[in-house]
Amino acid sequence: MFDHEWIDKFAFEEIPLNRDIYLMEEKWLPAYEAAIMAFLRDETTELNVGQVTFAAAHGIRGEVMQMSWYPNVHDRFHQVRIRLPRSAFVAAVGAWQIDEKPHIFVKDSWIRDLITRSYSVFVMIDAIGVKNALFNDELTSAKLLALQAEIDKLAAAYPEMAFVSFADSLLVKVNWIPFPKANKSSYRPERLLAVLEGVQKAYQRIIGLDTYAVIAQGGNEYDALMHRSEAGNHLSLNSLGLPFAQIMSIDEAARRCIKNKEHAPAEIYMDEDFFHSLRLRFSFQKDTLPRHPYLAPLASGSTDYVMVSRRTLSENLADDQT
Repeated sequence: MFDHEWIDKFAFEEIPLNRDIYLMEEKWLPAYEAAIMAFLRDETTELNVGQVTFAAAHGIRGEVMQMSWYPNVHDRFHQVRIRLPRSAFVAAVGAWQIDEKPHIFVKDSWIRDLITRSYSVFVMIDAIGVKNALFNDELTSAKLLALQAEIDKLAAAYPEMAFVSFADSLLVKVNWIPFPKANKSSYRPERLLAVLEGVQKAYQRIIGLDTYAVIAQGGNEYDALMHRSEAGNHLSLNSLGLPFAQIMSIDEAARRCIKNKEHAPAEIYMDEDFFHSLRLRFSFQKDTLPRHPYLAPLASGSTDYVMVSRRTLSENLADDQT
């Protein structure tokens, strides 16, 4: 197949890294071959065959290729880390002489799962100064129960999110689907900023402590937001754990940098992919915000977390985003 000197064929290990590529279902392979061969014979000027989704490859670990997938490049820059197993790979071709980007053909079932499965955003909100408050006997049972009741109210206002509290800490999870039946992504990360504001106000008013938040996103192995056992004593957040591992890694890196005086504490630390997915005003200079490296679990190389205040984000959101 694809027998022409201008067509490059790539094995799984030879996929070009850190450049734009297309993912396509295996079913389009014969039609794409026919189209590009006809184009090279000057029999047609049309190469648009089938459906593509935008991606980039970053490296291989074991039997899995680390990739970035771009489910939305129209009204936001939404980048999601994914993993392509060798078992789902079919073929890859490109033709740089005619400016035809590499096309990776994959098993139809794998790409259908990619675009129909649910994904998650995780937020860890932690109180600042808990040790001193405990030493001063300021965190009474009455205050903690009052805080719990306030979080109950906040959770009721955002039923699409899961709230799990640990007295002085709070974990919030929200699922989203790239292309539900309405063919419009359910990804609305800006709503989380209102939640952060509500949590901060509750912690300040009830227990007198400020908070900071760490945010990351990733794949989800379950459709349901969370699971509670029939007996009621098993609670699962229905996640493979990667986004949660990311927020813990960001938190660890930020604490280390603060201890080493590499940067001051911030109100929000977020994975750079999540940050770039936010719909902010065009006038806002994203690149001016400080960022520092952290080791993302299962990712090739290091990535950055971005530091920002709640006020800066709120004031620079695009219209109608919350």
